[in-house]
Amino acid sequence: MKGGSKDYWFVLTAESLSWYKDEEEKEKKFMLPLDNLKLRDVEKGFMSSKHVFAIFNTEQRNVYKDLRQIELACDTQEDVDSWKASFLRAGVYPEKDQVHERFSIRLKTTTRLETVFSVVIDFSDTLQAKTHFRLVPKLK
Repeated sequence: MKGGSKDYWFVLTAESLSWYKDEEEKEKKFMLPLDNLKLRDVEKGFMSSKHVFAIFNTEQRNVYKDLRQIELACDTQEDVDSWKASFLRAGVYPEKDQVHERFSIRLKTTTRLETVFSVVIDFSDTLQAKTHFRLVPKLK
């Protein structure tokens, strides 16, 4: 099997993504300019516990050595989301399909939440009206 993963220390700036051997940042392994790069989600492997996303070049060039994309793995989804947000601030955006898909999912979720919220409010109003009705003394 070709490849494998290693732990590196990554530093993201507005112009590049650099990785180092460790946190001391003394031994730089590579510096990748952010020009023409985009992000894409990578499905989790069958036995993998890591959360993965990839960086690729929009002009179909190799990103690093003979690799068309670099897959970055994090321990948690929150770490992946944090990295993606940092890439967005640096001007590296997700593939267009993913943006559209996330927007439509978010829109559907928002619509469903609004519907549930409306039903809860209606039920709450009905329950409150019945409770007040019981508290009012009956006139004979």
